[in-house]
Amino acid sequence: MSEVDKGIELNHSPVLFLDERNNPLTFIIKPCADKEAIREMIEFGGGEVVSIPGDYGITLIPEDVALIGNDEVFSIQYIKECCTRNKLLNLNSYRLNTESRYSDGFEVMDVLLKYTSWSDALKGIPYERSFYLLLSSSPSDSSFEDDLGNLELAPGPSSSHAVGPHLQT
Repeated sequence: MSEVDKGIELNHSPVLFLDERNNPLTFIIKPCADKEAIREMIEFGGGEVVSIPGDYGITLIPEDVALIGNDEVFSIQYIKECCTRNKLLNLNSYRLNTESRYSDGFEVMDVLLKYTSWSDALKGIPYERSFYLLLSSSPSDSSFEDDLGNLELAPGPSSSHAVGPHLQT
């Protein structure tokens, strides 16, 4: 029985892995013992698992996999901890590659949340961030509020008009 099967239940928000436009966040899971459990967590939270990274895909691998090259890869622990805490965490903290094609200040959350794409980030194309959705008042439909439960959203960027160029190193 895998670590995921033993300790984490699917009780996180069904919108945890959606961006602010309600589009699914995209992940690629490399082969590992917990692959199906991680897939289930992502899909339960509204995200999608694909086989080809594309412009916004985040590649997840177990921490014990040997890394070759400078591809951007992140620990599968990211999904486990987001589900446990019921909020999106800073993906930069889960980066496993030590070398990168991107500048030191590169914010991978900007790709995850689809503010910029991997290819645009490599080219250094500026982009604009918008605030994460913040629910400041209850909608009039009480069933909507009940569906949200204890959803907790991570704080968004400090400015809704911050421009973040990503420069190739």
